[in-house]
Amino acid sequence: MREPRFQKSSYSCSQGCVEVAFYLNNTILIRDTKHQSGQMLRFASLKWSAFLLGVKKAEFDRPQE
Repeated sequence: MREPRFQKSSYSCSQGCVEVAFYLNNTILIRDTKHQSGQMLRFASLKWSAFLLGVKKAEFDRPQE
């Protein structure tokens, strides 16, 4: 099995960043940049696409006070 190739966003900061890998069988892997050998989150590509759409539509933004 091949190793995943992680990418970090060009918008990433130097502190709390994540990396994304597009992996086998339409799987998306997410890991913490600071803990690359630690746990990874795994998503089906359709779920990842739905999450990204929600981000773009501001569905996860904090309510204004």
